[in-house]
Amino acid sequence: QRLEDQTQRLEAEVRQSQAYMRNKGLKNPTLPIRPVVVYRPGHGILEPESSRFPRNADEFYSLRDPQTDRHRSMLAYLAVFYDVQLRSAGHLPEEESNSDDSDDDEIILEHPDLVVEKLEDILGLNEDKITKFKERALQMASRAPSKPIKRS
Repeated sequence: QRLEDQTQRLEAEVRQSQAYMRNKGLKNPTLPIRPVVVYRPGHGILEPESSRFPRNADEFYSLRDPQTDRHRSMLAYLAVFYDVQLRSAGHLPEEESNSDDSDDDEIILEHPDLVVEKLEDILGLNEDKITKFKERALQMASRAPSKPIKRS
């Protein structure tokens, strides 16, 4: 049993590294993000539900300002799945951090930008690369297309 747990933990680490490195190199915001697996003792290697995982970087970064119930639900799900902690990380103002009656989902939805920032680190995304890609794409699109060469 213990050997099987260690093997699963190692397999999870390899899969996490592969997904992280692929996501780290992602520039095009419309290409899919690779989900990072988690290992939980007693449960094994778990993948996030594909229906509750962002399709691409554009959708992921839209979670900073979740406008739809689907996006709010997705953000809360990802925060729980990846065990995103805002209270202990010192990201919350003192009064929110100490209130026991605050619901975790409420805190997550009140600070979606902080949750997305933490998820970005977990998934290996690099917003700078994506922003530069978008800027280059806009520059290329705004250039006047060259006239075709006439052949005689």
